[in-house]
Amino acid sequence: MKRTVYFFAAGMSAVLMAACQKTAEPYIEVGKENYEVTNAYTELNIPVKCNVESRAEVRYDGEETDWIFLLPSVLDGDGVYSLWIDEYGNVLEDRTATLVITAGTVEKEVGIIQLSKNSIGISPMVLASTAPSGTYPVEISCRREWSIVPEKDTEGWLSLDKTSGEGVSTVNVTLSALQGDSEVKTGHLKFTSGDLEVEMTVQHGYAQEIDGLIWSKANVDEPGMFGESPDTRGKLYQYDSKTAWPNSSPETSGCPDGMRVGQFDSGVSDWSAENDPCPAGWRVPSIEEIRQLAGDSADKKFYWLEPAVSGFDVPGIIIGIPAAEAAAATADNMKGAIFLPQTGSRNKDTGNQDNWWSASMTSRSRPGQNWDRYVFWADYSQSFDYNGFDGNAAAYPVRCVADKPDGQ
Repeated sequence: MKRTVYFFAAGMSAVLMAACQKTAEPYIEVGKENYEVTNAYTELNIPVKCNVESRAEVRYDGEETDWIFLLPSVLDGDGVYSLWIDEYGNVLEDRTATLVITAGTVEKEVGIIQLSKNSIGISPMVLASTAPSGTYPVEISCRREWSIVPEKDTEGWLSLDKTSGEGVSTVNVTLSALQGDSEVKTGHLKFTSGDLEVEMTVQHGYAQEIDGLIWSKANVDEPGMFGESPDTRGKLYQYDSKTAWPNSSPETSGCPDGMRVGQFDSGVSDWSAENDPCPAGWRVPSIEEIRQLAGDSADKKFYWLEPAVSGFDVPGIIIGIPAAEAAAATADNMKGAIFLPQTGSRNKDTGNQDNWWSASMTSRSRPGQNWDRYVFWADYSQSFDYNGFDGNAAAYPVRCVADKPDGQ
């Protein structure tokens, strides 16, 4: 009899326990209420304890949505909700979302914070001054602490109003006047934030005012940057393009890989700003501006000089002053003129290096046809031509101009 009562009591106990479980209040437990992830693509696993079935959804806190993929969205008891979080490129603001988990009438929220990209941005990346001296603002985009280290090549002519800070800011770069019209300087500023580093190039002394227009003292080398010195030949550019083609020696032939040759219409009547290879604040000159610089046969404003006489590393012309004065100019004293080195060009039909005997520069002007542009050239015989127009596919050196700043 006792044995029968024992099993009856045990059976009743099991039934009562099952009934209690069915009527127990739902609960949700999570390990953390907030998760912080980096800007990189991330898989985030959130463990959940729950005594009943639960469901989850992502609610986004800003206008940007669908940057989290949730799987699964339903759990039957304990389990893990997995979130695949997209890469995030913003450098100034974090983005946030909330994982909302519900079980019956119980709700649990888990905050998701994706940190902004640890980055530092500066504008401009290259500063090429358009005045003998002055102060130029540089914009810094950064959310964290940053610092600036001027490298040794800036000593004596560059100063900063601050060398450290935090977040978005403006730094004023002051360039002092250089000695003589032949002096040019290229220096570098190193911007750092944590392990990140960005370098800025500063080119100073490249501006020469001639007849109310500012001319650069060197050809464009890579897009947005002048050559290291006035006798740097620089790269070669096709019409309305900022792709830099190599300026080879006269013995080198062959078309560079990817260079388009042959006659074609560029589709534009003037060199567009987005394709201008000149540094910020500078532009490709018009043929009228080049005519004003070089003069005409009655009043020629250039003279061809060899290195033994001029002191430059390569032959070329001193241009921008009367020929008699230009003949006496040197690398140490350009007498308010500029030097245009012998460079040659690339042929529009073959892409070969061509016209090595000349010093030349392209203009932004068109002679009326959509496939040609005006080009200036001069040579050792003191001959010159403004009408040496060539096709859009031909590649020539670029010498930049800038309008005189207001108030100067």
